[in-house]
Amino acid sequence: MSAYEIAEKAINSTIDTMIRIIKGLPPVAQPEPKKGKWIFGFNNQYLEKYYYCSNCGCRKYTEDEPSDYFCPHCGADMWGGERE
Repeated sequence: MSAYEIAEKAINSTIDTMIRIIKGLPPVAQPEPKKGKWIFGFNNQYLEKYYYCSNCGCRKYTEDEPSDYFCPHCGADMWGGERE
């Protein structure tokens, strides 16, 4: 038996073993997705307009409501699953 055939047999055996191990793992429970919305805020000291995430408080300094679908800090869905 050549070295190539021995290596091929070892690789195939390893792959088969890995497939059996993966198939034997229990399913992973999916966490409930985070939901939030952008809330308007105003800083009187610096006269700044901003929006903050209702879930984690992450601020985005902008004149208009952010169009982001997800909060960049906590990953919350900012439109509640509804897209335009």
